[in-house]
Amino acid sequence: MKKGLIRLVIAFLLIAGVGNGLSFATGEMTVNAEEFSYNEISDILTEEATKREIPPEVAKAVALKESDWDQSAMNKETNGRIGIGIMQVTIKDDAENKSEKERLQEDLRYNIQRGLDILNDKFEGKAGKLPTINNNDRDVIESWYFAVLAYNSQTQVNSPIYRNKEDEKFGERNLDAYQEKVFKSIYLYSLLVDVDEYEPIPFGFEVSDFEYSTEDTNDNKLYYETTHYELSEEALHHSTQTFKEGNIVFTAEGANFRKDRTTEIKPPLETADGREVVTLQSGPLSDKSSDYNKDEEMYLNHLAWYEVKLKNGEKAYIASTDLLPLIHRLSGSTRYETSVAISQEGWPNGADTVVLARGDAFPDALAGTPLAYQEDGPLLLTKSSVLEKSTKDELKRLNANKVIILGSENAISENVVKEIKTINKNITIERLGGENRYDTAAIISAKLSSDTAVLAYGHKFPDALSIAPYAAKNGYPVFLTDSNGELDNDTKAKINSFDKVIVVGGSDVVSNNAVKGLDFKRYAGEDRYKTNVDINRNLKMGNERAYFATGYNFPDALSGAVVAAKNDAPLFLAQKPGRDLTDETVTLLKEQSFDQFGLFGGKDVLDVEDDLLDVILSR
Repeated sequence: MKKGLIRLVIAFLLIAGVGNGLSFATGEMTVNAEEFSYNEISDILTEEATKREIPPEVAKAVALKESDWDQSAMNKETNGRIGIGIMQVTIKDDAENKSEKERLQEDLRYNIQRGLDILNDKFEGKAGKLPTINNNDRDVIESWYFAVLAYNSQTQVNSPIYRNKEDEKFGERNLDAYQEKVFKSIYLYSLLVDVDEYEPIPFGFEVSDFEYSTEDTNDNKLYYETTHYELSEEALHHSTQTFKEGNIVFTAEGANFRKDRTTEIKPPLETADGREVVTLQSGPLSDKSSDYNKDEEMYLNHLAWYEVKLKNGEKAYIASTDLLPLIHRLSGSTRYETSVAISQEGWPNGADTVVLARGDAFPDALAGTPLAYQEDGPLLLTKSSVLEKSTKDELKRLNANKVIILGSENAISENVVKEIKTINKNITIERLGGENRYDTAAIISAKLSSDTAVLAYGHKFPDALSIAPYAAKNGYPVFLTDSNGELDNDTKAKINSFDKVIVVGGSDVVSNNAVKGLDFKRYAGEDRYKTNVDINRNLKMGNERAYFATGYNFPDALSGAVVAAKNDAPLFLAQKPGRDLTDETVTLLKEQSFDQFGLFGGKDVLDVEDDLLDVILSR
């Protein structure tokens, strides 16, 4: 990327666009910098970053460092390469690259797409493995530190610490490094940290963390000796510019609700009384301060704004810096649409394999959760004899090459298979089904490789649902007992082959006779909610995110268990009366450090926001 060389073209004046051109190469609207305002450039950066699961805060700061958001910027390098446009995408400046050069110059959106693809490749280690930070959560801004370094160049000039002994700054933090300047911009212009209070990310770098070549004097590459860093939660910042319409978040204390997307209008319409729960009425919107203050340097204003409704119904806006992620609800008007919403959340870029289960019964879906996780595919729901339109549309979007159907033809008919084939006649269909739910669970288990199995009651869903994310994450197959809590002969023969068995539920649902001769550990409580707490207290998953579903009915959570496993997150159950959380559940949540919550189902079946806010505020 840009290395501070010669400007070839005078910057165009950026004005609001009229008459956008059509790109005949792509069939899309060409986005030329001279046709768009800084607000619109900000929106494009946010949109394209969000598509790639890159924090927009990072994308905006990289573009600032590269070009001051100037698409006309071109910088020739001494090696015959040239950096082009807002993201300073670097290519060889020759006849072979003429068309690519022209497109990078003329199409702002394409330039941003190319630059962010490069940044994403760096993050994913496609150009060489980089050090990781905590669990390398893509949503955490600090996780992108080394990817930003590599975007410019993984060379000694960007060493996070001065390590030449001849240098008078030997051992000090290199605040002149490219990535340090980018992150300072993030903190100042997106997070609005006061310049006098700014401090670099507290990595605690040592000279020994990095190495230079001692054999080749022409090798100026930076080498990593330390491959992982741990930062405290207080040092991390989750992106607040990727929220979607309908997300439930909570405000910072004393947050301001404003008439428009700017801090220029004073006083605010309203100020939050402490922290408040709000439901967003829009996705991220760019700042409009330049509409009120013509001297505002918009390329330094990286805020996002969201539309909300005040208690009196009046429309207002709140800045991204005044929001903290709390709750993300995944729901639809039907159980099938809810499963689609969950699929779109977990697999935004499609999936090679999809698992399909009937939506009016739980056993096959819950037994199939570990398989769906293993295949890294969503679990979608269908009616027994007809493929729901929403499910069919989602299969098209996912562009899957394979569908695994759970259950016999009595569970999911051949008519459904025929409808799937109309989407893609070459799609592979695999059916895993037996004579009954117990046979199907046993057949699914053969697809998994583990020395541990799970045993749950096969005629009520809560216990199997509670254990499903943990079982999926660990690749444990789920076997089911019959209505008397016993095992049929085939299931008993199969489960006896496992070294260990996790039993969920009391002896009334998984009998002592059923587990006779097994090396097992039982997790149970007086009711479904206490069993859920016992499982989540003792079978640990991640501590950043938790999901919630009603403990009274199963459809909304069937697909959600796979997403919970994908995010290394436990699943908690809420009661039906008042749809609140039990005291035992609240106590356990207060002992944990969850700061993100996902809800499976609409507010009519799951209304726990106030309980979760109390949990957060009690810490």
